[in-house]
Amino acid sequence: MMSNRPNTIDIRQISAEQLFHLGAQDIAYVKPVSRDGKMRFVVCTAEGSELADFADREVAFAACRQHDLEPVSLH
Repeated sequence: MMSNRPNTIDIRQISAEQLFHLGAQDIAYVKPVSRDGKMRFVVCTAEGSELADFADREVAFAACRQHDLEPVSLH
């Protein structure tokens, strides 16, 4: 059953491809990496493209939010 709210989708009716892309424009993934022997925190898109890296996890999260992205930790 579809909702009467605008821009609402029934998630049970979307394809696997649509599900994969759901929220991709709104989410940034933050993962710890070792570069030159130092811990860094890389911000990536859902497709894996690197956007930026930071020395501090909290700064990486703040940068995501500053750009209207919801940060998600990857381990």
